[in-house]
Amino acid sequence: MAAMTKPELTELVGQLVRDCEDYRDQLSAARIRATEYYDGVMADVPAEANRSKVVSRDVRAAVKKVLPSLIRTVLGNDKVVEYQPVNQGDEAGAEQATDYINYIVFPESDGYDAVQDAAHDALKLGNGVIRWWYEKRKSVEVSTHSGLDEAALVQLIADDTVEVLEQAQSVERIELSTGPVEQPVFTVKIRRTAERGATRLAAVPLEEFLVHPDAISIDDSPIAGIKRRMRRSDLIAMGYDRDLVEGFALAGNADGEDEEFARRRGIFGDGEETAKALQEVDYYELYVKVDADDDGIAELRRLIFAGGTGADNLLEDAEWDEVPFADLITERRPHQREGNAITDDMAEIQRVKTVLLRQTLDNLYWQNNQQPIVQEGVIQNPESVLNPKFGQPIRVGQGVDVRGAVGYTAVPFVARESFSMLGYLDQEATDRTGISDASSGMAPDALQNMTAKATALVE
Repeated sequence: MAAMTKPELTELVGQLVRDCEDYRDQLSAARIRATEYYDGVMADVPAEANRSKVVSRDVRAAVKKVLPSLIRTVLGNDKVVEYQPVNQGDEAGAEQATDYINYIVFPESDGYDAVQDAAHDALKLGNGVIRWWYEKRKSVEVSTHSGLDEAALVQLIADDTVEVLEQAQSVERIELSTGPVEQPVFTVKIRRTAERGATRLAAVPLEEFLVHPDAISIDDSPIAGIKRRMRRSDLIAMGYDRDLVEGFALAGNADGEDEEFARRRGIFGDGEETAKALQEVDYYELYVKVDADDDGIAELRRLIFAGGTGADNLLEDAEWDEVPFADLITERRPHQREGNAITDDMAEIQRVKTVLLRQTLDNLYWQNNQQPIVQEGVIQNPESVLNPKFGQPIRVGQGVDVRGAVGYTAVPFVARESFSMLGYLDQEATDRTGISDASSGMAPDALQNMTAKATALVE
C-alpha cells in the first residue's frame, strides 16, 4: 500500500473545495435576495419616479413574529441540554454532564447567541449552521505592579511567561515593635504571554460554509468546512509560524463575496499599505473524508490551509474524530440538505403587497394633493396655484369667470379596493407559513406535559 503524498492530498482537497465554492456561489444569489428582502431592499420592484417608494416588510415581520417564541421554547428552560442515563449506574454521570454543559460550557461558549443566530439564519435563509471547537489563543498583556517586597517580586517574575520591561527600587520605612526598619520596595512593569483555551460555539455565516453539492446532510458530505478571511496577527496568535504566515498571499476578491458584503460592512483595508499584521488572507478549516493511507476506507482528516489550498499552504493535517458542524433546518426538503425558508413563502407576498401599498398611497396622495387646471394668462399670480400657501389669494383678471379660471382634476378614490386584497394576502401568508398571532406568543412550556390532543389543538 502506498500512502497518499502531500501534493496528491492537497490536489484532491483543492478540487473538492472548488466544487463546494461553485455550489455555494449558485445558492448565493437567493440568499442575497432573502437578506435584501429582510432589510427592505427590493431591487426587483423598482419605484417609479415621483411615486411612493414604500416597501412592505413581510419577511422581516414573519421572522420577528416566530423567532422569539422559537427561542423561548428552545432556550427558555433551565436545562438546554439534558443527558439521560443509558445503563444502570449512569445516573450520577449523566447529572454531572448535564450540569457541566448547561452551567459552564454553554454560557462560556456564547451558546445562547449561537443558537439564536443559527435559528435566525434558518428562518430567513433555509439553513442555520452551528460550529463548535476548542479555541487556543496566545495573548500578550502589559501590567505594572508596585509596592512589592523582594519575596513578592521573585514570585512574580519566576514565571517563564513573564518578561520584565522596567524595574525601579525604593526604600520604605516600617515601624516595628523593635523599632523602625527600612526595607526595599520594588515597582516593575512586565509583559506576560499566556495561552488560553476555551470551548466555543458559533453560528457560521452561510457564505463561509463549504459543503459538497452531492451531500444530503453534513455527515454525508465528503468535505465540510469554512473559508473565511483572517488577519495575519490572528493566525500568529493561534500558534502558526510567523515567517510562514507573513509569506502567504493576500485574500483576493471573489464573486461569492457579494453575499458577505450584503450582510456586513466592508473589511479593513487589505492593500499593501495596510499594516502587515492587519492584512487578511484566506483561511480554510476543512474536514475531509479521504483514503490517505490507501487501506480502501476513507478516514476523516482535519486540514488547515491559509493563503490557498496548495501544498505550501497546508498548516495542519491530522486524523479527526467528528465533523464539528450541525444543521438547523426549519422545514426540511426530502433528500436535500437545503431547507425551505420563510422567505421562500413570503417573498411573493411581499412583492405583491409592496406594489399594492405603493398604488394605494399614490391614490391617497392624489386625493390630498389634487392637480390644478389653470386657464393660461388669466391668473395674475401663478405661484399661488402652483405652490399654494394658507390664506394666500389667487388673483384673476377683471371680468374673468373664477370657476373657469381655476379647477382641479377629479381622481377617483379606488384605494379602498386594495384594503380587502391586503387582508387576503395576510391570510395567505398565515396559510403558507403557519405563523399566526397566536403562535407568536407561545410560552416555553406550552407543548410540555400536554396530551397529544391538546398539543394538536395548539398547533
